[in-house]
Amino acid sequence: MHSVSGNTTDFSFSCSTCMGDDRHIRTQPGGHSLVKTSCPASQVFHLECITRWLDSEQQKVRRLDQRQCSECMEPALPLIRLGGKSVLDDESPYCESLMLNACRTGNLKTLKMLLAEDETLANRTYRSALTGHPEHPLAVAINYGFTACEKLLVESGAMNNQ
Repeated sequence: MHSVSGNTTDFSFSCSTCMGDDRHIRTQPGGHSLVKTSCPASQVFHLECITRWLDSEQQKVRRLDQRQCSECMEPALPLIRLGGKSVLDDESPYCESLMLNACRTGNLKTLKMLLAEDETLANRTYRSALTGHPEHPLAVAINYGFTACEKLLVESGAMNNQ
């Protein structure tokens, strides 16, 4: 059982991929970089462990948006980092920036927080973990039908300089 404390996740879990292999991943407090999947069960893994699964021969034959969680076999992407925020593009091809994820999920509270810190985030493009291509937050909010997010992005200048 991996105990994760001292970061904002503050819970214990057992990574089903490494099954207690206590390797340390240095990008997050506590030594472990944790992510949750976007599948209905929102499984939690070490980023390194789920990346090995998503890069496996079994998964590489699938498009990014069809790669599956190793536990429930539902679409897993994008992965969301736990215990820290990733405003700009993440170094992992499977993780999505917090900005783009807020627009994809309609998380207005997170979107407001991010834009309060830096309104220019509304005009940037971010790499989609589902397509691998750059996307604008406003286009994502429109595509997923989150009108409150759309309105906030426009108020923050999302239509400027595009």
